[in-house]
Amino acid sequence: MTGVQTCALPIFTVTDAAGRTASADLLLITNNQFPALQVSAGLNHSCAVLIHHEVVCTGLNTNGQLGQQAWGNVASWTQVPSLRSVTAVSAGGDLTCAVKSPGAAGTALCWGGNSSGQLGDGTTNNHPNPTLVQRAGGGALLGVSQLSAGTNSACAVVNPGATGQVYCWGNNEVRQ
Repeated sequence: MTGVQTCALPIFTVTDAAGRTASADLLLITNNQFPALQVSAGLNHSCAVLIHHEVVCTGLNTNGQLGQQAWGNVASWTQVPSLRSVTAVSAGGDLTCAVKSPGAAGTALCWGGNSSGQLGDGTTNNHPNPTLVQRAGGGALLGVSQLSAGTNSACAVVNPGATGQVYCWGNNEVRQ
């Protein structure tokens, strides 16, 4: 299958009525020494938050979405450098976003492709390094509790509860 991320040897193969086959893959990304708290699968990459609140990613790194300087396929789980205190990660099209230190000081960081401003830093420059999401008027977006990265946009819940708000950035062509 062209363009499909393969992380392990197929554990089983299924054949449909038309004779087409597909393999299902199973990958153990962590062991008891470094258990995972959360995982997210994007278009051609996947990322996980480990128990020590670090992020690891694997897959296709076309625009820095794995947090690595070298472009291309990364077949092993690789830590995103200098990213600590993360509680959630969301893999999107060619970007990845994370929540760092949630609560009143919780921030959103994004990295990877930025052709539509989906990294939320006010530019359209790709960044392989996690970059703070900025409010429209300037300053970091604070109070982030969760987020979701899409193909060319991302959204975050800020100050959840009675005053909770949703902030979105990136492509808004069809009000996404």
